Amino acid sequence: REFCEPEGRSIAWSDSVSLERR
Repeated sequence: REFCEPEGRSIAWSDSVSLERR
């Protein structure tokens, strides 16, 4: 969600990273 990567994969790993980073 924070990075400018193609939707689908960025949302998948972003969700995990966001929750872990938070």
